[in-house]
Amino acid sequence: FSLEKKKKMARVLLVCLSVLLVLPSGTAQAPSCGPPGQSRKVVVTEFDMANPKVEIQTSDIAFAAPGQVLVHVRARPLHPADGFAIRGVYPGFQPQTFPAVPGIEGMGVVAQLGKGAKEACPDIAVGMRVVPDWLDPATPNSWQDYVAVNCSSVVKVPAQVSDLSASQLALNPMTVMGMIESLVPVDPADKSDVYILQSAGGSTLGKMLVQLAKHLGYKTISTVRRCEQAEELKKLGADHVICTATDKVQESVFKITEGKGAWGAVDAVAGEMTAELQDSVKANGKVLVYGALAGLAYKGSVISSLFRNVPVEGFWINLWWLSLTPAQRKERMEGVLAFMAAGVLTPHSGRVFNLDDALTAIQDEARVGRSSDGKSFIITSDKCLMQGIKQEL
Repeated sequence: FSLEKKKKMARVLLVCLSVLLVLPSGTAQAPSCGPPGQSRKVVVTEFDMANPKVEIQTSDIAFAAPGQVLVHVRARPLHPADGFAIRGVYPGFQPQTFPAVPGIEGMGVVAQLGKGAKEACPDIAVGMRVVPDWLDPATPNSWQDYVAVNCSSVVKVPAQVSDLSASQLALNPMTVMGMIESLVPVDPADKSDVYILQSAGGSTLGKMLVQLAKHLGYKTISTVRRCEQAEELKKLGADHVICTATDKVQESVFKITEGKGAWGAVDAVAGEMTAELQDSVKANGKVLVYGALAGLAYKGSVISSLFRNVPVEGFWINLWWLSLTPAQRKERMEGVLAFMAAGVLTPHSGRVFNLDDALTAIQDEARVGRSSDGKSFIITSDKCLMQGIKQEL
């Protein structure tokens, strides 16, 4: 190559490298850390639907109080609810004062044991990867470098489970588990008629429902808007997939179930879809609405409500979670992590963003077609753990 051609190639390579550093991908970007002794936090300074007011602030690290552990938060998945939260329209994030830290879930590493924590929680140690009980109102939100939580409210992450997978423990898997428990409170001796019908089957939660239902011995019928999603769902174990662009839901469900109807249904869409699912469920079944992709209202079926006893109920993970005892919550958290370790549940990987780039991450999560790239995550590098932190108080 001539010298000029080599220079040109070098310039192209530098441009490519700069693009790789700027654009998020499935591989972590160069880590960015806060000032020594400080905890960075993403804060909402005021609610604004059109232009969310989000910025990065720092404060002194709030070390572990007696009975607590200090967790260095490493990974946080983004959900549609996070976008609603920073705009002020998510019921789970209604701070009384600003600035306020959002963030629904995540995972991290124990950086410090508070006084008495070693005795109260002998199975928890510094350096251990853990997931706090983010759905407990006493747990701080996750979009910050450090959180101090009760030692009894964290569970250990198995070695087989990655940071990104573990960070997704709270919202989607627990919602799936709770809805299945609600639809099938008692495991029937004959599971051959247990078909769980769902809308938005191609979503992250929809895929997890397919996986967990299959493991439990239940069949699934999933609806999708884009027909190309059917093959991916079937590879995950979906029994039947209905493409709503070409097929009618009720007609297809009764054909699949030989006229019996689905055992129950879960609905992430609302709007017209709710009535379609309600009319596709067997008598004395029910529909659980957990999302509102089509808007904040749904159309129900009077016939199914009155004459077939098929009610429509809401399902919000926060309310269901608080109906459980602390022991039941911990049992379910450990159970989901065991499912992940065994490959029963395979959460998304995806695009990662540094904590300083949280607003870019939020915009990416809302991008049309983003679901095919996996989830978006906000990460904090292990290199950001403050050196010299006292491990026990």
